[in-house]
Amino acid sequence: QSKLLTGNLLLWGTMALALIVLVPNQQANQANDSFDRHARSFTRALASLAEASVVAEDLGGAETLAQDFQKTGNSDEGLLYLSVIRPDGSVLASYQADSFRGKANFLGAVRQTKTQKKGLVLHAGQPLIHEEVYIGSIVSGFSLAHVAAQSEKTRRYAVMIGLAALLLGALLTGLIVRRNTKPVLRVASSLDKVSTELASAARDQEASSAEEAAVVAETRQSMETLLDSAQQIANQSGEVLGNAERAASGGQEVAARFAHLAQMTDKVAEILA
Repeated sequence: QSKLLTGNLLLWGTMALALIVLVPNQQANQANDSFDRHARSFTRALASLAEASVVAEDLGGAETLAQDFQKTGNSDEGLLYLSVIRPDGSVLASYQADSFRGKANFLGAVRQTKTQKKGLVLHAGQPLIHEEVYIGSIVSGFSLAHVAAQSEKTRRYAVMIGLAALLLGALLTGLIVRRNTKPVLRVASSLDKVSTELASAARDQEASSAEEAAVVAETRQSMETLLDSAQQIANQSGEVLGNAERAASGGQEVAARFAHLAQMTDKVAEILA
């Protein structure tokens, strides 16, 4: 019963642990991948606007781009900064949120699409190409705070659901084990009772066999004693028979002598007559 209960609890515990650990991590990875794609797409879309402003820099393109960046930043709370960087590393136009205290332009001038996560900030960069000529790059930074908050919320929910599942599994396991083991326990109790009775019967049989063996031994000893007595009687009878035979032989000899004496007496009588 304890082994069955332990096995089921381990199974439910494994499921709860998978729910608590694997599901939140998987969702966090999916959220990060999704946000990474969003950052790349967003920066790529702004690159088209920035490219035209860089080309028209002499016509006031920098001021126009800075205004557009400001409008974009005000409409997106997750956008921390935007910058257009010339090939020499100087900044043409930029925007930075008031709440951002980190380092803007973290990636610097880039020559290929790139994203990099640092802390709770996702940095993205996109090169600006005009007529196959590199004219600069646009870099941006996005806050990952809401992604982290959502991941933590998901993790808390997963922990609560996992613990609830573990508790429910423990209750169900207890009920199932209790229900299934009752007949087994009854059968085991019956078998134990039968085995006890068989052991008692075996002990009684062993005691009875010992008593029978003792009686047989005693009977055998009595028979041996009777046999010895009979042998002694036979020996004594043989001696008596021998004595009787010798006595009979002596009597016959005496009778013969008496007969011979009678004959001699008759002859003497005849002679005297």
